[in-house]
Amino acid sequence: MNKRLSFLIKGVILLQAVLCLLLTLFLLSNSYHKTVLDYGKNEVNAFDIHLNKVAKDQLEAVHAYLADGDAFLIKENLVESDHVSKIEISVGGNFNHAVGLSFSGINLFNKQDLRMLNNANATAVLGQNEGSVDSIKSIPEVFLGPRIYVDQFNPGDVKNTLGNYTVVGLDSAEQQQFIKELSRIAGVSIDDLSQQKSGFIDENGTAGDILKISLLVVTIILAILFVIYTISAFDEIGILALLGWSREAIFFKMMQPFLLFSLLCIVVNVGLGYFISGIKLSGISSYIMAGCMNLVLVSVMLLLINVIILASNTLKLIKKIIPVKTLYGLGMGVYIALSMGLVLSVLALDGPIKEVQLNYKILTSWQHVANYQTLKSVSEGQDKGSLSGLRQELDDAVFQWYKSIEGDTGVYLASGQYYTKALLKQLDHVGVYTSKMPAQPFSLLNFSPNYVIDHHIYDDVETIRLANKGVRVYLMPKSWDDSRVTTLKNWLIESDTDSATIKTKFNQQPVFKFIRYDDNQDVFTWSSTQQAPVLDKHPVMLISTSENMNEMDYRNLRTSTLDGPLKFKNQQTLMQHTKPSDLEKHQLSDNHLNFVSVKKYVNGLQKDLKYTIELFGGAVLFVMLSMLLILIALVLIFNLSNHKLIFVKQLLGFSRSEIYGWLFIFISLVTLLQMIGVWYGRSKLGLTLVPINYSMQIIMMIVYIKRRNIMKMKRG
Repeated sequence: MNKRLSFLIKGVILLQAVLCLLLTLFLLSNSYHKTVLDYGKNEVNAFDIHLNKVAKDQLEAVHAYLADGDAFLIKENLVESDHVSKIEISVGGNFNHAVGLSFSGINLFNKQDLRMLNNANATAVLGQNEGSVDSIKSIPEVFLGPRIYVDQFNPGDVKNTLGNYTVVGLDSAEQQQFIKELSRIAGVSIDDLSQQKSGFIDENGTAGDILKISLLVVTIILAILFVIYTISAFDEIGILALLGWSREAIFFKMMQPFLLFSLLCIVVNVGLGYFISGIKLSGISSYIMAGCMNLVLVSVMLLLINVIILASNTLKLIKKIIPVKTLYGLGMGVYIALSMGLVLSVLALDGPIKEVQLNYKILTSWQHVANYQTLKSVSEGQDKGSLSGLRQELDDAVFQWYKSIEGDTGVYLASGQYYTKALLKQLDHVGVYTSKMPAQPFSLLNFSPNYVIDHHIYDDVETIRLANKGVRVYLMPKSWDDSRVTTLKNWLIESDTDSATIKTKFNQQPVFKFIRYDDNQDVFTWSSTQQAPVLDKHPVMLISTSENMNEMDYRNLRTSTLDGPLKFKNQQTLMQHTKPSDLEKHQLSDNHLNFVSVKKYVNGLQKDLKYTIELFGGAVLFVMLSMLLILIALVLIFNLSNHKLIFVKQLLGFSRSEIYGWLFIFISLVTLLQMIGVWYGRSKLGLTLVPINYSMQIIMMIVYIKRRNIMKMKRG
């Protein structure tokens, strides 16, 4: 037997066992996550209430009613801290009705722990929040699962009263009374209290998909290696058959070491799971299950090998005649499946590569604004619920801060959106607007007055004065015909007018002004989409001020993407306007406003895309390698089943292409189907990669066949 190949197979079995363990722990973490999110919901008579919007002057009364009532209350929030997501479980009310939380036989915390928390100081927590100083009890952390900590409602934190609650400890009559009284105090209907309008999603990202794909990849490789191992051992199988061994005995002699090694991997999984799971021996059943999953996968593959052996009778094994049709069907089927996988992987890789190309385009064409500072991230801080739209304290704070620095040198609003024909058709199809939709694509740019002046775009003093007074001023290209301008004007008026309660002059009394301007110069669009032009001679421009903002503009001020409107001309200007004292004055000191240069922002996007490209690139390389292994297996099958015919043809002077012509034709036909697939999917990468893969397969096949013939000559 091939010892090197046997050693390689055992290594892959071990890798498969580890992946089975990681996948099992991932599924365990999902179950843990669901258990945490459902905390209290499965208790008898438990029910949910949702405080979506309550007038500020009523929040204190609502907070007092919840904190001092007879019910035990549970509220969960997603907290971002140092790029780590944690689930905060806040509890309050009557702790005599408190309920604990357990998972898979593990007591995370119980009723006594919660009472101890209630009797401790206000900063005490179960688990760990910002450290272990205030922690009065540790909570086990499941591998890949969410971090959780439990605190109690802060009596002085009235503004965080809004949110979604689970109420425990009330019977049916008490529930009705509780909801009626809460509805009265909050000034909202009972229906509103029962409707969830906000929340959070905390996912494990792509961890599960990566583990599943990795396990599939390793399993396919292992299956291919087993087939190659069996084919390469047919000489020995024939000898053992000649000595009187039964086919079952031959199978067990060949495969017993792999079965025993798979059983040993169960012990390895238990040991590894103990150290990495976070729940030690409490999860031993999961570790053993992962090991058994690996054993089952290996056993299924070995049964497949046994079928191959049993498909040949003893006489055929002695004569080295193998079940050609079975092996050809299996090999070609897997090869075609992998070919489809290659096409799908290439199509999936096209998107990230196009993004990289777009980012490169941005870096080169946006060079003159590379040092402009744009908002990259912002956290909720004490304004929990702001990012999900539950509260608007953060929106108000950012607006007031911008209003205080509006018009300062180098402080700009600058953003753009390109309305393609496809987008306009989609908006028209949805039917949101009653006005006629514009038919031709256009750029809609949003600039502050000092931006258009500093960049020599527009400088009419009277127009800018109107914008500062709250008039919604749009600049329309003179080159457009009247019909196109009228259509766009009607649509903009409908689009910009809403029933928002934000306190800007425009929202209190909407007034529009449309001015035609000389569109004889290129204007930088600040639009980062693939279809959008970098420069546009005929854009529609809104002269945007704090007083003529509608609700969308108001909320978009804190948009933390490259398309966000708030810009600072350089680092120095940014530092002048983000001093700790200034941010604290506008209640923004805890929101961690993170501005970066346009250049750094795009470079950061490139790094994020690099991970995606590496993932799909790895999948493409795996598929190409697997296809090559399948071809080698097919060559082995052909050589073993036709060794006499091949020998005769070589004596008669047949070339390798004539002997193996059927295989070259098979590869060419499959490649042709791949080319049709990538052409239909409009994949430029695929149109390049598929021919390269084809060439590599042909070259490697020729090299392998030639080398095998040389080795046979040396042995013979």
